[in-house]
Amino acid sequence: MNRCSTRGAGRLARRFSPIAAAAAALLAVYCDASASHAQTAQWIWAQEHRPGDTPPTDCHFRKSFQVRSPDRAMMVVSADDQFDLFVNGRAIRTNVPGEGRTQIDISRMVKRGTNVVAIRVQNRQGDSAGLAAQLMVQERGSNWTSHSTDETWRYSLNPFPFWNSPVYNDRGWRTAQTLGPMGRTAPFDGRAQAPSSAVAQNQSNEPAAEPAPRAAART
Repeated sequence: MNRCSTRGAGRLARRFSPIAAAAAALLAVYCDASASHAQTAQWIWAQEHRPGDTPPTDCHFRKSFQVRSPDRAMMVVSADDQFDLFVNGRAIRTNVPGEGRTQIDISRMVKRGTNVVAIRVQNRQGDSAGLAAQLMVQERGSNWTSHSTDETWRYSLNPFPFWNSPVYNDRGWRTAQTLGPMGRTAPFDGRAQAPSSAVAQNQSNEPAAEPAPRAAART
């Protein structure tokens, strides 16, 4: 690289260093959280549909959790085919089919008291459908706590209006079925050619790996 190019690169680095610093800080937060919970999220779906026999449909999921002193909150969401994410009734993100895992910082949306994460998953093609979401929350002076997708998440195929609102009563909703751990479940994690024995093991609700010792217990 000649001197002119070097100077140009230096100016660009100085110009965008605040952006780079912010991105690096966000990445550090995500890595710190996900390192403890990389295997806790489960692929989930409606109990009415068997894996490999899912019709085109929308499935609506909700997870409520309590926070006393919120500091940071991160999500990594993946869905087959696409999803709409809401936190405490506020629309946060819509992805498109084939986008893969989506990392989202929801720290500003999580409040003291009861919080609700709601996700609508749309299945428009193929005979498989699922949702996997790492949801990690850190309170001030505490370790990360996981509220990631598992059998405690509730769902409805035909919810009433305002289903994504914190005041919505979801006691009549069913609990989701688990299909396997995020990152190791075909066909969602790009393992369409996985051995049939591995797929069967995933569909038998194999428990996720235990989180690191410093992580707080799941609620």
